[in-house]
Amino acid sequence: LFALPQLNFKDYTARTTIKPDGTATLHLDFVASAAANVAGRLLAPDGRSAGDFEVALSADGRGSSELVVSHPQLWTAESPWLYRLELELTSAGKAVQKFTDRIGLRQVTIEGGIFKLNGTPIKLRGVDHHDIWPEGRVATEERMRRDLELIRGANINFIRTSHYPPHPRLIEMCDEMGIYVDEEVPYIHGRENLKKSDYQDALLTRARATVMRDKNRPSVIFWSCGNENSITKLGNNTAKCVKELDPTRPVTFP
Repeated sequence: LFALPQLNFKDYTARTTIKPDGTATLHLDFVASAAANVAGRLLAPDGRSAGDFEVALSADGRGSSELVVSHPQLWTAESPWLYRLELELTSAGKAVQKFTDRIGLRQVTIEGGIFKLNGTPIKLRGVDHHDIWPEGRVATEERMRRDLELIRGANINFIRTSHYPPHPRLIEMCDEMGIYVDEEVPYIHGRENLKKSDYQDALLTRARATVMRDKNRPSVIFWSCGNENSITKLGNNTAKCVKELDPTRPVTFP
């Protein structure tokens, strides 16, 4: 439980485009509760400044900015470089809220049927991950980190979350350690309702909650719509919703 000022950040989105000349453009979209100004700074993994920006948000609290990084340290499983994004929301010359996040500069594409990260084909060797341990189901950081260390030690670079929202810290550790993630939009529980029209809102609610929470995590390279469920109109509508919320990642139907 935490308190926010009346004027506050509602959402932000960070997306990266890698240019042929090797530069990276960081696209930033902001949503605040009202008109305000955003001042931002991007710090490279070594702590040095990678750029600053300012943007005035419109009356409905929305605005965008772009930052070009000339020599980007791109995020991959082999080089999980993380930048520090510092944001400050100001009004009438006063800072009302500050927010920081760690992001990765990287771009996912499919070209000619080949999956690429930052323009380079990659191979995925993966396993499912469940929040289950011999001691129980409580997801402590120690248990999650131990899982990921075992996974990396087995030369696995890819996990799929199953079958509920993963602990946010699990995804953050995948960012840090360099593990690709296919994050499940969880509707395996309730899949017997996938042909009932009144179940659509529940699926869209789960899709929005999943994507909006983890869309800025560089380790997430796919969204998984359900698990081993039949393909139905409701599921296709859910996938379309995911693609509208985040057009930068492929959607899978495992």
